[in-house]
Amino acid sequence: MGRTGIDECNVDLERHNARHFVKTLHNILLPNLLTLRSSIQIDEYLQEFASKCCQHNAAQNYEITTIMNADGIYLATYSALLLNLKLIQSSHYEGGTSEVCITEAQFVEEIHGSGILVYVSATWLCELYQNVLAKSLLQLAGYDPKGLQQPALINLLVDVGGLCPTQLLTDWQKLQRVRGVPDISAEVEAGIKLSRRVLTCCWTSVVSVLGLALGEKSLSSGGASALSRLVARRSKQKFRQRIKDDVITACLEGLHKAASLSNTLKLQARSSSILGLLSASSC
Repeated sequence: MGRTGIDECNVDLERHNARHFVKTLHNILLPNLLTLRSSIQIDEYLQEFASKCCQHNAAQNYEITTIMNADGIYLATYSALLLNLKLIQSSHYEGGTSEVCITEAQFVEEIHGSGILVYVSATWLCELYQNVLAKSLLQLAGYDPKGLQQPALINLLVDVGGLCPTQLLTDWQKLQRVRGVPDISAEVEAGIKLSRRVLTCCWTSVVSVLGLALGEKSLSSGGASALSRLVARRSKQKFRQRIKDDVITACLEGLHKAASLSNTLKLQARSSSILGLLSASSC
């Protein structure tokens, strides 16, 4: 068999394996996931499922096998179910003419570019993507989008995909509903509205100022010239570095307070830029 024939066999095997995976999602995984009541149970079940998929794949006695690892299956499962939910919400399966929320190339890149070691081929992921476009696995497994009580799986996918407009975790929203809404006087309500207005107007400037110090390089780096090292005494460098560290600490505290204030004023969408800065500064 020539090189071209082997490549064609590989592609056919990858696609066949992906279609078999979709059937497993539909017939085995999703019916069980939809009955679970907590996100922790769901995530543990998904991890176990990904591990068993790899074990089953390794046990197959084929001359050409599909290379995959549990992390790749885990991410692909989450991505496929999240794509399925987004398509349901956009009425894709009802014959809607709206554009698909994510292209095939973007779907593959999100998984391969996740930052962890993923052994799942692009051909396999493309076949998975096309199968999700063709049929709603969640609905075939019994999910009702119009149901009053949403399964824990759907709540988890909403949290993971950031599909809730309030940017609040569903479990937290449930706790808030149980606790009830406290009585707020007219004066307090007016103060909240004024604070929201002020914060909205100056938000970009506040975040830019607080995030400025986080983007600067450390003064202790070895990029200085020989002349500057001679002129700048060690004590002065330590003093300047201490000031810089104090500024960075103050900026981080300010960002935390700004994020907390935006949540208190129900401006959660504004805090995404702060979370990005905090994540970047911690890396």
